Amino acid sequence: MKVDFKYNPEPDYPYFHYNPEGDGFVYFKSESERDEATKDAIQGYLDDGWDESVVNIVAGKVTSQASMVDVELKPDELDDNGEPLDGTYWDADWDYKCNYELKPLGFVCPSTKAIKDGE
Repeated sequence: MKVDFKYNPEPDYPYFHYNPEGDGFVYFKSESERDEATKDAIQGYLDDGWDESVVNIVAGKVTSQASMVDVELKPDELDDNGEPLDGTYWDADWDYKCNYELKPLGFVCPSTKAIKDGE
């Protein structure tokens, strides 16, 4: 059976396993798909005996992830040095600034729409 998976968590792929000597974190749609893939990963450690690092394989369900919040676009009005008129620092390569907070899986900050609209 081919298992559908991703390398980044998404709302439809909340189940994960972590295999430090394999693909790292892998995300699955269902608990059963995750469990099947995890069994295979464990077996990979048991081929020629018992590899003690097998205990580092873990599995779970993602409920939250770090997400962009407080997105601020670079102001259009700049002084002669290319800096905003209010004196705040903006690197020449920055199009926006933001913070990150732990939010529920799938959270999309409403202000990230400004980033897409500004592209």
